[in-house]
Amino acid sequence: MTLIYRFLSRPGLRTAAADALVNIVSKKMGAVDKLSLIAFLNLADILSSFRSETDVDFSENVARLVNAQGLELTRIMTEVMHVC
Repeated sequence: MTLIYRFLSRPGLRTAAADALVNIVSKKMGAVDKLSLIAFLNLADILSSFRSETDVDFSENVARLVNAQGLELTRIMTEVMHVC
């Protein structure tokens, strides 16, 4: 994961790195493992470093990453609510 984060700062690789993170977050796994992954990714830190982005493709992939994380958190919440 650290290597993928490094690629986020490289203009030629950052769009692909953001797309890779989208795919990782979207993988099926248990709720506990998924929450651990999302906590590890710490998306807020990633987003704060890219506030004034002009690269549209990269911005779209970062938006996809935010969306994927939100969908996964919603899925986890729904899954946990059904168990209780």
